[in-house]
Amino acid sequence: MSLPVGAALAAEWNVQPMPSRTYRIDWARGRVIGMVDDLEAVRQQVYKILRTERFRHVIYSGNIGHSIRVGFGYQAELQTLVAEALLVDDRVKEVIDFRTSVSGDAIEVGFTVVTIYGATMIRGVI
Repeated sequence: MSLPVGAALAAEWNVQPMPSRTYRIDWARGRVIGMVDDLEAVRQQVYKILRTERFRHVIYSGNIGHSIRVGFGYQAELQTLVAEALLVDDRVKEVIDFRTSVSGDAIEVGFTVVTIYGATMIRGVI
């Protein structure tokens, strides 16, 4: 298939990330309390992804959430699973400095998320 006469391919696409302004979630009270934007909005999205199992809630597409199953053998794959879940967001560029610590059935994770707005450290329990 060829291009129409006079047409040319663009050298590069000018793709802009989705707007990041969204509702601020008060996780402790389970309420929305205002708005959040830029790096803080990405931080909130990271925590939301870590708390949401992929395909569990019909309100979210299959791109939102994680596929992490804590159990024997999963600690080795944890970094890959977390990075895959977070890199779906086009504001996230990479996940680095991944650390884990096991306490019973829970795995505590810590890592740095590099975003288009800067880097932020994340800590949580999976």
